[in-house]
Amino acid sequence: MNINYKYIFVIILILIFYYCERKKQNIIYKDFDFYFEQYEAFGKTDIAKEFAVKRRQYFFNIIDKEKNRSYIYGQIGLTYSVVNDFNMAIKYYNKSLYHSNNSNFIWLPYKELGFAYYMKKEYTNAINYYKKQININSFDGTSFYFIAACYYHLGDYDNSNKYLKEYSNYKIKEPINYTDPQKEKFWSQTKIIKTYADKLQKLLKKKLMPN
Repeated sequence: MNINYKYIFVIILILIFYYCERKKQNIIYKDFDFYFEQYEAFGKTDIAKEFAVKRRQYFFNIIDKEKNRSYIYGQIGLTYSVVNDFNMAIKYYNKSLYHSNNSNFIWLPYKELGFAYYMKKEYTNAINYYKKQININSFDGTSFYFIAACYYHLGDYDNSNKYLKEYSNYKIKEPINYTDPQKEKFWSQTKIIKTYADKLQKLLKKKLMPN
């Protein structure tokens, strides 16, 4: 039996190349949020934007092959959101809602829409989407804080105080099936929001304090 070692060698090289490319894609696409924050933390925003563009192109390339278009459109929206293009983010989050056929996860585009409108300072729209989200799934409870912040910016201090209390009383649970980088990001964001909530509480005390 003749064995073509050159052929086997070529096959091995192809498999190694494929493995390396898949590993690279996992870094770029699956752990995108974690790596984006790392580059941003070191001031390398150009690299962070490059990651966003690569990830966006990846999802555009596979969208016709995927059954869950709601998820894909949501991920595309995220690539715009993380580089502060909230108009485009809103466009794709709405596409995500349109294609959503799973009521268990429809809360996620509501949450992202709430944040996009919050960053655009369209606080009434932000409140509406955040309330839709928490009626389905309050997730980590941060949406209560954002609703409180929206009401504060709108001058409705009573409702702001009401939702800030909801946030303070919320029992945060770590989501299951998170990777270590995702857990690190989750708790890091939770601490940041807690800091903002403490600042908002001090502002509200001044506004609600009797003359």
